Amino acid sequence: MSLRSYGACAALLFCCAAGCSAALPPPTQTAPSGAAPASLSRRTVSAGDVFRYAGLLTQTQNGVGSRAAVSQTVTVSATPYPYASEPGALDYGSVQTAHGDAPATWHAEAWRGDGPSAGGVVPQLLYGSRIEQNATTSIYRYPVPPVTGEQPQRNGAGWSNGARLSYARYGADGTQTHADYDAAGGYTERVRYAAPCGYSGDCELDATVSDSGAARYAGSLLTASGIASIQLGAPVGGTIEVVYVYAGGSAQSLTIPAWFAPSKLYSETDSISTGTPFPANCKVPAKYGASGNVVTRVVRQVDPAAGTLERLEARTYSASSVGAVCSTVTQSLTAYYDYSSGRFGAVPLRRASQSETLTLQSAARRGAQTGDRSLDADSGLAAWTIAARFRERAAGRGWERFGRI
Repeated sequence: MSLRSYGACAALLFCCAAGCSAALPPPTQTAPSGAAPASLSRRTVSAGDVFRYAGLLTQTQNGVGSRAAVSQTVTVSATPYPYASEPGALDYGSVQTAHGDAPATWHAEAWRGDGPSAGGVVPQLLYGSRIEQNATTSIYRYPVPPVTGEQPQRNGAGWSNGARLSYARYGADGTQTHADYDAAGGYTERVRYAAPCGYSGDCELDATVSDSGAARYAGSLLTASGIASIQLGAPVGGTIEVVYVYAGGSAQSLTIPAWFAPSKLYSETDSISTGTPFPANCKVPAKYGASGNVVTRVVRQVDPAAGTLERLEARTYSASSVGAVCSTVTQSLTAYYDYSSGRFGAVPLRRASQSETLTLQSAARRGAQTGDRSLDADSGLAAWTIAARFRERAAGRGWERFGRI
């Protein structure tokens, strides 16, 4: 799973897997030398506010592309966060539809709120999110809420989140997946299939990834085919050793060129720039102005078990009058392993990419009321959801890679 779930707001699309360091520090302020810090006045988002967006979604799988017009409605409510006590959190509920030859609709929610002020800067936090499509539900929970933005927005401000996340996926066919990620990107995951495999009863697949980059698959899904485990070593000397251990005790191994470096599996950088012209492809309505602030998020994540490299670059542009007016997200996934055919290597076997642009069309504001939380209307949260949804379609986790061998 990974690249994290991305909340819900101006573009509830890579809900994002994310986490932070153990004690959440305030976002680091690094105003460029000679540049005076700039900020937007704080906007208040209230329960009952409704934002409507429209744009374009482009997807490519192994060189075959598609384009579709998309529309999205985001409704803010005070629905309590269902997985923990988070007083003051607001629920950004989103319904997005891709139109065209293959129409599709996604429903998403993201709960967010303000963190404690530090030096007059208030971080905006994502507590968790949920995405539903075609009777499949994915839930992302953050033991340490990642920072998605801050107020006031200051030129040159920056921060980073880790990969810490608890993830659950409930498939329409009854398959269930649960995973826990640590801050560096290592994880444990269990996939429980709805139907039994072989004569073993429950059919399960367990994946373990260490922060070093070593990985291991085991479980009754494999033993039903005579395989005790599949082990992938961490990169050493530019190579990775893949070992199939069979139920009878024998083993078969091969050595492949390393396709990732033995370094941190997850990296993320977030930054704010002020006074930035809105890009032409956003087609921001003139009533929202021609420039504003931009929150940029760049993520790179390696999954040594699935054999995938994911990249995300997201920008959310905001206007002082209304908040997020445009979100642009570009995401790619490259797969180096194909377990169904036993192919492993440093040459990509599959590529998938997605880009999306969503632009604000209208905002119905209820207005500030007593007890409302002061929040940026989106401030970069869009990217978190786009990422998650992309993963649901293209990532190729255990249930897709192994199928029912």
